[in-house]
Amino acid sequence: MTPREPAPIPEPGEHAAPSRAGASERESGAAVEEAESEEIVFRPRTVRIVAYLIGSLVMASALVASVIASSTLVDSVGFVSVGLAALWFCHREAAVRAIARPQELEIRNLFSSRTVEWAEVIGVVFPPGDPWAKLDLADGDTVSLMAIQRTDGARGMAAARRLARLVNERGEGVDPAGS
Repeated sequence: MTPREPAPIPEPGEHAAPSRAGASERESGAAVEEAESEEIVFRPRTVRIVAYLIGSLVMASALVASVIASSTLVDSVGFVSVGLAALWFCHREAAVRAIARPQELEIRNLFSSRTVEWAEVIGVVFPPGDPWAKLDLADGDTVSLMAIQRTDGARGMAAARRLARLVNERGEGVDPAGS
């Protein structure tokens, strides 16, 4: 079985909103945080904001309901429990990330975490219409990468291109430009 070649990630203007003229990748809002130790962290921006906002509103509503609408202790505990469960779920959604280290890529999605060596990654794909990027692995598997999301617009596309370059530099990835 031969590995398939991933489709290139479009440059700004092809499928993504163009960034400001003359802006560097960092200034254009690439979803990347670099540490001095060669760690690069990819995180979604919009999802984090929305998730914490919704989680906080649900928890606040549950607290208000537990005080106003409940007649027994069991009702109050029930309202607070539902609020805590919603807040926990929203926190998990907001905590998705991918950490690129010199030897490996750590992926933390909503309910699962996985670490892959760079040599295992063939490429990064971000098909039009998909909510987040995916990694194509040498064994034929595909791993969702919720840390790079389409809701972030040009920022998400820049992060996908950045990760594709890292795959090409650090592993056996295919050049995203197709050359």
